[in-house]
Amino acid sequence: LLSGAKAGNYSVASTLTLTADIQPRPVSLSAVAAVSKNYDGTALAELSGLNSWVNVLLGDSIQADVISAGFAQSSVGANIGVSASLQLAGTSADNYRLIAPTSLRADILPAPVLIQLAGTLQTYTGSGLPVYAVTVPEGVPVSLTYDGRTDLPVAAGTYAIAARASSANYLGVLSGAMQIQPK
Repeated sequence: LLSGAKAGNYSVASTLTLTADIQPRPVSLSAVAAVSKNYDGTALAELSGLNSWVNVLLGDSIQADVISAGFAQSSVGANIGVSASLQLAGTSADNYRLIAPTSLRADILPAPVLIQLAGTLQTYTGSGLPVYAVTVPEGVPVSLTYDGRTDLPVAAGTYAIAARASSANYLGVLSGAMQIQPK
């Protein structure tokens, strides 16, 4: 309805068409975190807190699917950066836009290694006699000492053996004894 002194000079269309865009609602995860892990030779990372939604409307159903997550390095270290790619899923996912998490960090800790000793009972030969270390997982380098020294024992007797994983990516120690019997 028009009113005023000059209202007769104007007309209003009986139908009015307006258009608008409904933008996806931004959502984020308040408690997403990278999870520390033991060394496994890979940079693969896991995330926690994938259900800690902020700004989701009651009754809507969304979830975060991890496309990829990886440490910046694959070796042992503290406070390592983690990058992650997430996507929204669920029946209401098209109504939302995920604000990607940033500043994710976690640790890669030394993996435990089991050390076993072989050749702990030997017979005197006049030459230095080594003890052999076998590891699980296989192939982890091990440093050995005999009564606190690195040179191989020659004389008959009993020697205290200390075995230690010599890779920063593994943690393992073992104490034992070696006996060289007289000929």
